[in-house]
Amino acid sequence: LSFVSPKEAIETYSDTSKLQSMRFVKFRSAEIATPLDVLSSGIPGSNGSIASRGRIAVAGVLPKRNMVGDADLFSFDFNGKELSNPTLIPSPISKSIDWDAQPALTPDGKVLFFASDRPGGFGGTDIWFSVNRNGSWSEPVNCGENINSRCDDITPFVSADGKHLLFSSAGRETLGGYDIFTADILPVFTDFVQSGAGNLSTALFTNARNYGAPLNTKRDELFPSSPSGTDTLLY
Repeated sequence: LSFVSPKEAIETYSDTSKLQSMRFVKFRSAEIATPLDVLSSGIPGSNGSIASRGRIAVAGVLPKRNMVGDADLFSFDFNGKELSNPTLIPSPISKSIDWDAQPALTPDGKVLFFASDRPGGFGGTDIWFSVNRNGSWSEPVNCGENINSRCDDITPFVSADGKHLLFSSAGRETLGGYDIFTADILPVFTDFVQSGAGNLSTALFTNARNYGAPLNTKRDELFPSSPSGTDTLLY
């Protein structure tokens, strides 16, 4: 789920063709939601894991023309109802052969987190971030060992107040499979985003903490999301 308002979200789901698609859902309560219209990206293939801020949206797309596993990140103009002007976010964000997907944006839309199996990580799939400066995305930065492990770290999400990074991991001490973790975004991260300078050997996040039971179980817990504060409501 990617919330566009407190009561409306974009849901990624698999249809009968086994491709990922997107549709709006309307929440009548915290537990009850009704599927609404399909949201089309205009790109044939699998589309999903969208993140939006204002009139900008970013989604992970596996175009039919790409080889299996070569997902890319696309930006769109978004009016709250429709996506238009699909544009591949070029290298160094979307790279040929690499899997680049599952975007998450900070509340101001200036930082893009995403999952990627590109070289230079700690192993498996890592979480990276890029900063938008003067309309262009910077060279991606690995989130570091406080976030990433030797196994897969995926599905990043930034809290509404911009203070916490949530994600799923199979490479840390878990209750089983993938568990959801949270880490505080440190002031040094904000300084780096604002200035573009700083010592990246310094941790940008606190050490990730497992939410524990009963949120996490022996099964897989993935794609954390919330329309408000993650301390009061979490999907």
